[in-house]
Amino acid sequence: MFLFFILNFEPNGQHHPNLPPGPPKLPIIGNLHQLAGSLPHRVFRDLAKKHGPIMHIQLAQISAIIISSPRLAKQVLKTHDLALASRPTSLASRVLFYENTNIAFTPYGDYWRQLRKICSLQLLSAKKVRSFGAIRQQEFNKFMKSLSLLPDGEPINVREKVSEMVNNVVCVSSFGDNCRQRTQLLEIIDRFGRELSGFCLADVFPSYEFVSRIMGRKSNLLKLRKYFDEILDEILGDRLCRRSNRDASNEEDLLEVLLKIKDEDGIGFAITNDNIKAIFVDILAAGTDTSSITIEWAMTEIIRNPIVMKKVQTEIREAFNGRTKITEKDLQSLSYMQLVIKETLRLHPPVPLLLPRECREQCKIDGYDIHVNQKVMINAWACATDPDYWEDAESFKPERFENTSVDFTGNDYEFIPFGAGRRMCPGVTFGLRSVEFFLALMLYFYDWKLPGGLNLTDIDMTETEGVFAGKKDHLRLVPTKAVDYMMLNTDM
Repeated sequence: MFLFFILNFEPNGQHHPNLPPGPPKLPIIGNLHQLAGSLPHRVFRDLAKKHGPIMHIQLAQISAIIISSPRLAKQVLKTHDLALASRPTSLASRVLFYENTNIAFTPYGDYWRQLRKICSLQLLSAKKVRSFGAIRQQEFNKFMKSLSLLPDGEPINVREKVSEMVNNVVCVSSFGDNCRQRTQLLEIIDRFGRELSGFCLADVFPSYEFVSRIMGRKSNLLKLRKYFDEILDEILGDRLCRRSNRDASNEEDLLEVLLKIKDEDGIGFAITNDNIKAIFVDILAAGTDTSSITIEWAMTEIIRNPIVMKKVQTEIREAFNGRTKITEKDLQSLSYMQLVIKETLRLHPPVPLLLPRECREQCKIDGYDIHVNQKVMINAWACATDPDYWEDAESFKPERFENTSVDFTGNDYEFIPFGAGRRMCPGVTFGLRSVEFFLALMLYFYDWKLPGGLNLTDIDMTETEGVFAGKKDHLRLVPTKAVDYMMLNTDM
């Protein structure tokens, strides 16, 4: 679950009488029983229908305000963005994110501002993302080659195949093509995700340290961090060795960007190796999961809607016109595919509950007091399916985005899959470029159908529990080559 994100003791809100309404709370556990075995973003949406778009929730010792409407999301993310610009801390975030020195969870302040500037101008700028185009093309070549070896009619696990492409793009972009530790790195990041997404009793009773000790929470986290340390230390050692031999002078990956910033010391404070490791936890975790989840959901919705499938494939094939040399510039003309991606992100935001904010300065939301250190969470999925803003809100209709300026850039609070304001996800361009490129080429070169005997109604749309809301039962489809191809030209 998402609970590790909101960990700070807040004794039942008794000292803050002007809290929003919320569901009745049981002694000791508060509202924990209402989340047992359920998806929090759906439970909170259902509770909001009864208690209102701003609710107070108590999860044992964890007090949180849940926002479920675009109107109130705007108050949090724009009106009071500065007052609510910080992040809560936790045992898990302190250990796995190197004392919260990553991008996502570092507290608001000078260090965060400098990290944000580095991301925007150097690490994840549009220019830098474009420079990785050849890597994306190389990975799609590998994907096509693997499909060419399949027996006719053999289905593939879409999530597994797409994840392999996306993961390799992120790793090569981060550490270069000669990173020997790629497999171990992805394995440990997956373990990070499972550790952070699972429910742990110690997480909701943070003031009782003995609970963490009894359950071995801290020791487990430290073991994971130690393993990650060893892998990153090897990668850093390899790079520093090549740099000393002047073999890394032409490398332009993200690690080289950070090492140059470290060498120059031009941002007002020293960047340590631990800071670099923390940043890569963010890049690897967010960069791999969000893109592959979005592509799988897009393919799922497309296969469930044959009219959409025909329309998007017709657009792509007319635009590419039988060519085998496709570059990312060719994606600019695919207006309907962009609508499909938007609608996928609306119904299936990769992170349906945005990472929590923590109040720095007391403010009011809808007349209720938000006190210092209070946690505030926005249900982005509830905002994106609010019937006051969306007609037939839970149906997949890409055309709803035609002739409208509504976008996911953080200005339309009914559609905020990547957040908004100061803490909006800085890696949107990096992730979306893989989604657009891989989805377009999958639909261009191949026709897709369900394995024999399955009907559209057999597709299970259940989501996974956890921070990232992926598809629980992975989509399996049969690819059939529709356009003859040779390996894509990687000359950008």
